[in-house]
Order: sequence, then structure tokens, then C-alpha cells
Amino acid sequence: MSINVSALAEGYSVDLVANFLKTKNIENIMVEISGEVCAKGHFPGRKGWNIGIRKPNAAKNYELQQIVSLENACMATSGDYENFFIENGVRYSHILDPLTGAPVQHQLCSASVIAPKCALADGLATTCLVLGTKLSLEWIKQFPDCSIYLIERQQDGSVKTFQSDNFPSRQQ
Repeated sequence: MSINVSALAEGYSVDLVANFLKTKNIENIMVEISGEVCAKGHFPGRKGWNIGIRKPNAAKNYELQQIVSLENACMATSGDYENFFIENGVRYSHILDPLTGAPVQHQLCSASVIAPKCALADGLATTCLVLGTKLSLEWIKQFPDCSIYLIERQQDGSVKTFQSDNFPSRQQ
């Protein structure tokens, strides 16, 4: 038997680094590991920290879909656009549905969650990517201190976005 904790390892590591910096009386910090972010205080001269959510695409040109202003919060994004392959016209990502053991097969391709702790945001983002858009938007309501931003891949190659009412974002 083995246990894979990669669904929250980066988020947990971000929390550890952020907590260490706080013990050193550093008030304005932004810690990022592999796209998981903890922002405390603010960027000098601004309110909060501007954090980008990547537009999912295979070209890896790193366009931003959305910019989020974080202050005393954490954000994690799970997506299917980094680790995948296409075989016979079917896209297979590294995100597995635990009920079937197979890669998820729906339009949701990116889930970003804002939470008080990065490990929580990381675990919730991965879970939402498994659940799909409709279930994620309902399920996240169980976590009143959390919010979500979802991106679906459409048949024509465009994307469609969804977010919880409490997601603090501004259009890119």
C-alpha cells in the first residue's frame, strides 16, 4: 500500500514557510510553491498581492485568465493542462476519479480555491477538479471561508468561467 499526498503537499509546504516567516516578524509576505500561494499583508505600496490564474492551454504561453487580489489568504489551483496526453482524440489528464480509477472526463480544466490555509485550498482545488463544475459550485458552500473560480474547456477551444459569489477577483 502507498499513499500519495501530492494533492496537498505543495499547499502544506507553503503554509510551513509562511508560518516560519511570521515567527520572524515579517508581516508582508507572499510565498509560492508550484503555483500554490499564501499572501499575508500587502505588496509595498499596494493593497494585497496580485496573483494570476493561468489560462489553460497546451501552448504554454502563460496568458492570464484572471487576476486575484489576495490579502491574508491563500490560493491553490489544480488543472489538467500541464500533465496530460491525447490518444485517439481523447484527453487523459493526471487527475483521477477515485470512484472509477480513471482520469476525469469532463469539461472542467482548472479549479482555483481561496482559503485561510494553503493546504486546505490545495486539497479543495484538487477535489473540485474531480467533482466537475456543477458539484464543485455546490460543494464549496460547505466551506464559508473559501471561494472558488472554475474554468471549463469548450468544444470550440474557448473557455467558460464560473465562480462562487464570494470570489474576490477582477477581470484580466
